[in-house]
Amino acid sequence: MKREAVVFYRSFAEAVKQLPTESQLEALWAIIDYGLNGTEPKGGLSTAIYLMAKPQIDANNRRYENGCKGGRPKNQTETKQKPNDNQTITKQKPKEKDKEKKKDKNKYLNTDRKKSELELKLLETN
Repeated sequence: MKREAVVFYRSFAEAVKQLPTESQLEALWAIIDYGLNGTEPKGGLSTAIYLMAKPQIDANNRRYENGCKGGRPKNQTETKQKPNDNQTITKQKPKEKDKEKKKDKNKYLNTDRKKSELELKLLETN
């Protein structure tokens, strides 16, 4: 499985950076060799770093291979339909206190209107 490229993540670099300087180069090449050629390290401290990076490299390789196969078919007969959005919005019913307040307001509005109508009639008759 030879590849032309490998994705090198920040987490790989941060893990390698934690190693002693004399082991860092060996760990970097362990990751690169596995990513490009599929060769596994033979042992040592670099194996620990390789084992940390291996699942991510394998996942990237699977995605690459699936993409080479063409990905999702263009003419798919069975597509998932979106669920119907047939639920209506329900409004909360006004509370009894709110109903009473509206009645009281209307009561005063009606009496004010009646007063003004009476005043108009009085003015017209005078």
